[in-house]
Amino acid sequence: MDRQSGSYAFGEFDDTEYQRLIKQGSATWSFEREFLEWAGLKTGDRVADVACGPGVISRLMAEYVGDDGFVTGIDISNELLETAEAIKRENSAFERGSVYDLSDHREQYDFVYARLLFQHLERPWDAMRQIFSILKPGGRICVLDSDESVFGIFPPHGDLSSLIRESQALQAQRGGDRFVGGKLGYLLRGSGFEKVAPRIFVMTPENMGRDTFLDVVLKFRPQLFPAAVREEATERMQAIYDHALEHMTYGHNGSFVVKAVRPVPGPATRAKA
Repeated sequence: MDRQSGSYAFGEFDDTEYQRLIKQGSATWSFEREFLEWAGLKTGDRVADVACGPGVISRLMAEYVGDDGFVTGIDISNELLETAEAIKRENSAFERGSVYDLSDHREQYDFVYARLLFQHLERPWDAMRQIFSILKPGGRICVLDSDESVFGIFPPHGDLSSLIRESQALQAQRGGDRFVGGKLGYLLRGSGFEKVAPRIFVMTPENMGRDTFLDVVLKFRPQLFPAAVREEATERMQAIYDHALEHMTYGHNGSFVVKAVRPVPGPATRAKA
């Protein structure tokens, strides 16, 4: 969420990337709703959707928490926030902000959702501590992010492994981490959260649909490449995509979903404060 400290190509969106983000949010809601319920999202909650993107999930969460609840979407991208504003519900609002500075939101929220954010962050510890600070004591968090130690398309196109390795390396060079999912519990526990519990979610063509699965796991990758070679990367990705449409018999892509709680201070802690 910080232009200076992350791996996403902020400000360089094209229509294809907008549509991918919107399609991804809509396609995964049935799964994400289950994760959010598991993590403790309730009717009437005040929710922060950190790195809300185009606001698709923010809107769906606003429907879930109902008129007695409220969802605030926070993102660094003005372009994505414009889309979010256009589809928002009355019990939601959107604002531009950085996950590295949430000081205006201290202890305001019952629930925080951080979805596909930490893979892009150069300073994940700073971000997690900021998120900790905006939850009320006893507040709940759900974090969902990628872990490409679980990834495959079968049978693979000859260039698939190279494109995946290059995109992973490029994201790492820009401060990101395509394998951050397995580290989320460590980040949460080390930032002061308790009751940390993980789940692993594996997307497949069977549970997502073939086209949506391929869109989600492939189409973002050219955005990780420098502008000078992005067109070439797009052509490579499209060749892999077309090959998979014709030949894929199976695929999988893993993510971790981790829930946790901000502790409620005990009497001794409150006395010191």
